Amino acid sequence: MGHFSCSPDVVTFTSLIDGYCRSGQVNLGLKLWDVMRDINMIPNAYTLSIPINALCKENRHHEARGFLNELNSYNIVAHPFIYNPVIDGFCKVGNLG
Repeated sequence: MGHFSCSPDVVTFTSLIDGYCRSGQVNLGLKLWDVMRDINMIPNAYTLSIPINALCKENRHHEARGFLNELNSYNIVAHPFIYNPVIDGFCKVGNLG
C-alpha cells in the first residue's frame, strides 16, 4: 500500500488483524493492533471484538479483559458480541469473579 501512496485505514487494519486471528496467528494480529495504536488510529467496535474473541478462544481471558478495558478510552459502546466471548470463556474455566 505504501508503494502506491495509499495509507491503511481502520478497515484495512481490521481486515488484517481478523485474518491473522482466524488463521491462528493471534500474536501477529496483536502486533498489528500495536501498530494501529502507535499511529493513533482509532478502532471501531468490530476491530476491538476480533482480538477479544481470538484471545478467548486461546484461553487468554485476562488479556481479553484488558481489551475490554480499552472500550472506554475509545468511547465505544459495548455490544453483546464484544462481551459474550469473554463471559463464555470465564464460565468455561469456572472463573465468574
